[in-house]
Amino acid sequence: MISISGIKGAWNRFFFEPESPLPVAIYRCLTGLIMLANNLLVYPDLFNFYGQRGIVTPSTAVNLSGGTGLNLFQFLPKSDGSLIFIFALSSLAAFTLAIGLWSRISALVVFLTFVSIDHRNPILLNSGDSFLRIGLFFLIFSNAGDAFSVDRLIRLARGKEFGTLPMKAQWAMRLIQLQLAFVYLYAFAWKAMGPMWLAGTAVYYTARLQEFWRFPVPYIFEHMWTIKLWAWSTLVIEFSLGVLIWVKELRYVVLLGGVLLHAGIDYSMNIPLFGFIMVSAYITFVDARDLHLGWERVVNGFKARSGKLAPVPVFYDGKCSFCVRSIRIVKSFDVLHRFVYHDMHSPKVQAEYKDLDLNRGLKEMLVKTNKGWLGGFSAFRYMAGSFPLFWLLVPFLHLPFMRTAGDKVYNRIAERRY
Repeated sequence: MISISGIKGAWNRFFFEPESPLPVAIYRCLTGLIMLANNLLVYPDLFNFYGQRGIVTPSTAVNLSGGTGLNLFQFLPKSDGSLIFIFALSSLAAFTLAIGLWSRISALVVFLTFVSIDHRNPILLNSGDSFLRIGLFFLIFSNAGDAFSVDRLIRLARGKEFGTLPMKAQWAMRLIQLQLAFVYLYAFAWKAMGPMWLAGTAVYYTARLQEFWRFPVPYIFEHMWTIKLWAWSTLVIEFSLGVLIWVKELRYVVLLGGVLLHAGIDYSMNIPLFGFIMVSAYITFVDARDLHLGWERVVNGFKARSGKLAPVPVFYDGKCSFCVRSIRIVKSFDVLHRFVYHDMHSPKVQAEYKDLDLNRGLKEMLVKTNKGWLGGFSAFRYMAGSFPLFWLLVPFLHLPFMRTAGDKVYNRIAERRY
């Protein structure tokens, strides 16, 4: 039997038990990238879709929406210049959301601008846009900036956080999960009330909406048995994503079914970003421990194939608080675990590394490579080659003038580190 206190306890554990922010942080990154992709797709037809003389006039848009709603355009001049401003602000905020800079403010700005643009032409919307708006709203209240973010790097640099991710209540992420499950359960319920879906023939007609065609459907799906299998599989997957996804042992199988469902839809029907919007939210259902385990397997596989199994030792001045905070930031970039970090003042470290130059270490960070010791900017440049986020920057760091400029900047910072 279950008691009221048992229900209350389960409710509190579901919404307020401290958990890792990793899944919702990844969802934040994906949402920001999806918004940037959406704006890139819209940009060529921006004025045709949303301009003052576009296919839908502002007055018609108000009538279609049933009112102005939450719309920033009502506070701005009625001109295409206002559209450019809102669109540019949306793109900038989407970028800062993706990198996790001012995460909550970025989510708020993206939400307001996206809703405003949607109200400007509601006939372009699909259910993916509706879910994206809701997801953005919940991100405003989430802890999505606690991982994979510039916000976290700033907190590490200021000494307000240390190496481990903060465990907090992820109630906002739970609301995203509930909304996602509700969308699929609602879709299943409506389909189940339609005789064509129950008969298994509905997909035959939806696959022949030529205005949505993307790629030709293989001939194998032109047979009645494959059509029925496709339709009934859709019902099973949508029901599972609404109900069975809450069963821990079935969760990843259900998520795989959802990925295959949207891959099929995205292949056959041109509904821009719909599949990406829905599948990106699946990450909120993935346990943070499984994410860590999966990444460890990727890292170990990478090391095995590259032959770089032994970590490279890095030495820093542990008596310098600025140096300690800097190493925390460096560790956050070292996702491939290519380096091991040592305080050069440790007697154990000095005993193990007899050739460690302490006088040099007081002036610059040191890295011991197979080819010898590197320090300062050269050490940083060597390490950047093992940080995926810096790979695009590495060629620039090796330009002829960068060694001189890099040494000057590094030395200037090092001289003032205390």
